[in-house]
Amino acid sequence: MNYFVTEFTNEELAQEGVIEKETYRYVYTTNGTVYYVAQTDLSTFLLDAHKVVKYIRNCAGTDMYEVLYYADNILCGDSIVFDNVQTVNTLESQDERIHEMMVAGQRAEMQQRAKEHQKKMLEDEMMNRYRETVGMAQETRNEPISKPVKKKVVYKSEKPLLLILKEKLNVEMDKENYVKVNQVSGEMVMVIYDAGYKAAKIKMGNLNKACKFSPYLDKNALTKSTFKFEKERQIEKSIPLLKWSGKLKEMPIGFEYWVDEENGKYCYTLTFKATRKIRNLRVGICVREIGDLEIDGEYEEGDGMVYLVSDKVEAGGNETFEVKYSGLDVNGLFPLELEFVGGLETKMSVESVLLGEEETSEFEFRRVLEIDKYTIEGE
Repeated sequence: MNYFVTEFTNEELAQEGVIEKETYRYVYTTNGTVYYVAQTDLSTFLLDAHKVVKYIRNCAGTDMYEVLYYADNILCGDSIVFDNVQTVNTLESQDERIHEMMVAGQRAEMQQRAKEHQKKMLEDEMMNRYRETVGMAQETRNEPISKPVKKKVVYKSEKPLLLILKEKLNVEMDKENYVKVNQVSGEMVMVIYDAGYKAAKIKMGNLNKACKFSPYLDKNALTKSTFKFEKERQIEKSIPLLKWSGKLKEMPIGFEYWVDEENGKYCYTLTFKATRKIRNLRVGICVREIGDLEIDGEYEEGDGMVYLVSDKVEAGGNETFEVKYSGLDVNGLFPLELEFVGGLETKMSVESVLLGEEETSEFEFRRVLEIDKYTIEGE
């Protein structure tokens, strides 16, 4: 402490100003012969530092106890309260105690009311200045992020019978891999393109106990894991066979990160680990709140988003990206929105298809994974 005091007093000083050092700076103002000094790092806004020292000067005067009181409020209470109650020095002892109690009560009430409002004003002001430095328009601040509308998929096949087994994932996790939401729902549908296959019987393997079956399926056939409709169904229509819901036993993609700072930027190393074979991985990053983005790896841009992309990740393998950006928040990169194509967790399968008593190979069986939501949050 003595070193910094000596260093400051040895400088050529004005009424107020800034003294730059290699890794820090002194921001100061005066009241007569008294100096009010804040030592800050180089990333602190000078305007904010000047406001703080002037605030202490104006509210505390040259009373050292008052200076310590207001400094303690700012450092420990994280608040600035403009106290306009005048100090009363001429009261009798009893009246003075009452006055002190009133001042303390009023100060506590003012702190309670002012804390969140003052913090919000400061944060908004800092955000506005930051947006100006990165060239962002203020009106984009509260614009909702438009998500692409998912088109209804129409399945086609060259075979007379198409069977589709589908899983849909809804996953939310934080960057430490703590899973907040874990939902998987599945269904199996059939599409008939040839009237000769209306009475087809489908022999299934590894049916899940959680499955719920179409009420139009033959109950006796179901006891033998066979799908057979009691009445013929229409052609070229999606015909539901079964559905289920539950939780994933293992996340298809895990996450690991490292974060550092370099030249005023946050530097992230993002690693995505696949527990099953993954194709067409896309990791969406909203760039509305960050600037000066640098990416080491393949990526695409569009609609206020940047997408980190990878063609495929083998089971047990991983894909790593390095991302640097300027921003106010170390978690400004999050949330990450993942899209990918991969295998299903369910082991259900089609063992055979029968026309009458004859087995046929003229069918197509597809396994489809849909991502309703797969999000990695910052907290």
